[in-house]
Amino acid sequence: MIERSDAQELDVVDPLARWRDEFVIPDPKLIYLDGNSLGRTPKRTVEALHRVVEQWSGDLISSWWEHDWLNLAFTIGDELAPLLGAGPGEVVVHESTTVGIFQQVNVALDLTGDLGRRRVVAVAGDDFPTDRYVVEGIARLRDVEVRRSLDDLEGVDVVLRSLVDYRTAELADLEGETERARRAGAVTVWDLSHAAGVLELDLPSAGVDLAVGCTYKFLNGGPGAPAFVYVSRHLHDRVTQPIWGGSPRTTSSRWSDPSTRSRASGGCSTAHHRCSVSPLRGRESNCRSRRGSARFQRRPER
Repeated sequence: MIERSDAQELDVVDPLARWRDEFVIPDPKLIYLDGNSLGRTPKRTVEALHRVVEQWSGDLISSWWEHDWLNLAFTIGDELAPLLGAGPGEVVVHESTTVGIFQQVNVALDLTGDLGRRRVVAVAGDDFPTDRYVVEGIARLRDVEVRRSLDDLEGVDVVLRSLVDYRTAELADLEGETERARRAGAVTVWDLSHAAGVLELDLPSAGVDLAVGCTYKFLNGGPGAPAFVYVSRHLHDRVTQPIWGGSPRTTSSRWSDPSTRSRASGGCSTAHHRCSVSPLRGRESNCRSRRGSARFQRRPER
């Protein structure tokens, strides 16, 4: 029988053990196993929130340029990009996962062009509820047929699916399933909410075109932390956004001028919330440091 002392001995030699000191842990006796829903609070997050409040209170509106608030969605997107294997300009951090999924599925639908028939979106009937609900909403708005299975992709135009099953932690074959959908003529939108920050990812090598994910789980961004969207660079000039908003990536105040809209990540940015996006700074370096302490191994697929 495994004794408590056995676990304590393992803790002593665990290369990740030192990271416990990076988090706020008011009750050391609490065993927290819900990081897949809401990650613990990093001490650096508390400091970041204090810092952005001080910027706001001290510099008021000038904070937009004095502290580069205008570009935070892009700056932090570039900082998170290496966690996805992505390059500069391919990731932007803004809005919620729900809005991100809505954007990406609409983008994928528009990439299919005019097919002269009703388009089809496939999402598994047991995928995360948010994904299914968003697809149902898009179907009502755009007269799209929803197929609630990924078994047969013939006639499917867009596939929305999670990389990690939120119930079982089963891992899908990112590259293989992307290619299977592509051979069927479909564009895949990957939901990485339960994967980013905990799995080694290389979206370009896997041939991924579009992806979305949250930052409050394994990236420990906190409640209300914004989502991220990924658009492969080769699609940037082809993306048509269903929602224009937020700020252009420029110091210009010509908000209504379409020429000032950034093409970074396909122009996906709408609004980013300064207080909730600021704590995400430095997440990429933190995750790389943890990976340097112990190699993350992918779980075998079932």
